[in-house]
Amino acid sequence: MVDRILRRVPLLALAVVAGGLLRLASAPIADPDTWWHLRLGHDLSASGLQWSSVQHWSPFATEAWDPSAPLSDIVFFRAEDWFGLPGVAWLFGLGLLAMLAAAYLCCRSVAADLPAVLATVVMVAGASGSMTPRPQIVSFVLLPIVVCVWLRTEKDHAPRWWLIPLTWVWALCHGYWFIGVLVGLTFAGGMALSARLAGGRLISPESRRLLAVPLLSLGAAMLTPVGPGLVLAPARVGERGQFVEEGMRTAFNNRVHPWLVLAMILIVAAIWAIKRLDVSVSRVGLLVMSVGWLLIAERTVAVAAILMAPLLASAVQSLISERSTDPWVTKRGILAFMGAAGLGLAVLALVVPHTAGDPDDVPTGFDERLRSQPADAVVLNEYTVGGWLAWQYPQIHVAIDPLADAYSVDYLRSYRDMLRARGDWTQFVEDTDPDLAVLREADPITPALTDAGWKIEATDGAFVLMTPPAVTQ
Repeated sequence: MVDRILRRVPLLALAVVAGGLLRLASAPIADPDTWWHLRLGHDLSASGLQWSSVQHWSPFATEAWDPSAPLSDIVFFRAEDWFGLPGVAWLFGLGLLAMLAAAYLCCRSVAADLPAVLATVVMVAGASGSMTPRPQIVSFVLLPIVVCVWLRTEKDHAPRWWLIPLTWVWALCHGYWFIGVLVGLTFAGGMALSARLAGGRLISPESRRLLAVPLLSLGAAMLTPVGPGLVLAPARVGERGQFVEEGMRTAFNNRVHPWLVLAMILIVAAIWAIKRLDVSVSRVGLLVMSVGWLLIAERTVAVAAILMAPLLASAVQSLISERSTDPWVTKRGILAFMGAAGLGLAVLALVVPHTAGDPDDVPTGFDERLRSQPADAVVLNEYTVGGWLAWQYPQIHVAIDPLADAYSVDYLRSYRDMLRARGDWTQFVEDTDPDLAVLREADPITPALTDAGWKIEATDGAFVLMTPPAVTQ
């Protein structure tokens, strides 16, 4: 009896995590990126398949750009169009459960229940800083699937050609598709190097077939309706990372999740060293890649957590036994999970209309004033509300929004100086010639504008609505 209960403890822990994820999904939407994805989804839907020619909604966005998640943007927009924000919240909950299932199955493919659940739980905690309702949730589902597939390929050396069309779809859903390609190159290259170290040929017919999978996947990403420019989109994101908080270098101060991922890396490396395990070149490459993603930016900490999860599960399994002897996954287990997930999503559908119907951390109190603005009116706005303004009030022009790819680096730098009331900020305000300003009261620019004759017309929480000296009520 006790033994049966102990065997169920890991799955009970997994159920608790699933409940926590559904609770996260039921909260009011506050991520500033969600709003511009909804606006872009609307514009993409109206454009048919001409996704590479969609125009930005701000005259200050002068850079050529390509939508990096058109299919996801359209799905999110349709969910909001049909069901309102509760539909977006429910879709987010579905993505979180799919991510949990994919991560657990990936870990379960290399370890028994206890290590697999342990690694999955730590992975969820490590990736928690990036779990928000936007297209990246698709990558958090697909990335563990790709890692799992390559771990199996490492055993049987059979190329999974279906990864090529999967990458094509992934490239339409989110910009992290290229990480799946890098994982493939890491495993295919690692297996080729292992064969060479064992006395074989570095470029054998088998290694060529395996390398063809990620290389053809890269080619497939260039053949989407967006066009070849989709391949260059990640480089533009990196160039503008200094202006976006999650694009900056990972900060370990007062943040738990990067420390959790670092602990995953150190524990795995320590177990490999202490147990003197015969670790493959591919797995070492995956660990090194995880270190890179952990350090490169806040937004990629979650990527490192996902990549490390199966390595942690496998390493902990080695402390228990050489390998798991119980079945990887059973039909009964699949049915149980699907039933529990279906019940959880049904409950979520009943809850979100009451909890996620209104947006959070945006100045909804200014609605009447903003809605009355004429077409092409310019609003000098705080960065995080730019996407919400563009989505909710399509007739106005925002000074900036979180779709930073569309703005030049010089413009982003000038905007940042303006928000801090530094440098030639008055010239920036004069050039944008705003009709209104929607700013946070705590922004340094707010008192600076007040000193320059601007008036605070209304307040809503942390936000102020301001009018320039020339505007009369």
